[in-house]
Amino acid sequence: MTLVKWTPVISRPVSHMMDDMETWMDQIFRRNTIIPGEDKTWTPAFSVSENDKEFVISADLPGMEKKDVEISVEENVLTISGERKSSLEDNSKHYSEIFFGKFSRSFTLPENVKENEIQATFKNGALTLNLPKAEPIKPVVNKIAIK
Repeated sequence: MTLVKWTPVISRPVSHMMDDMETWMDQIFRRNTIIPGEDKTWTPAFSVSENDKEFVISADLPGMEKKDVEISVEENVLTISGERKSSLEDNSKHYSEIFFGKFSRSFTLPENVKENEIQATFKNGALTLNLPKAEPIKPVVNKIAIK
């Protein structure tokens, strides 16, 4: 048996109490209970970073393959969608904290992204998109001679 140090609620930060409240609400409304035939959605974790040359969007998609993911750009909006299928039998009831189902996430792209040069890689359940930046347009300065 593992001993766990007891921490009184008073000394815990408010953010931890909010996490506990969210967990309790999930349990009350049975968010994690898988009901056969019920269409579920989930939101995978995404990370967005930027450097001088590009934006990088990463997503954790455990248990998925690249054929399960679709990426598109339309009218300056990047959309990543897909579906993680359950390995459970249709006639079983099951409690799980592993989410499955369809997901879709959209990002409005900045004007300086080269949409036709976006590259995506998928390895070991991790999706990485590299969005190269366009070179900044330098203003043309025309000197006017004084007569």
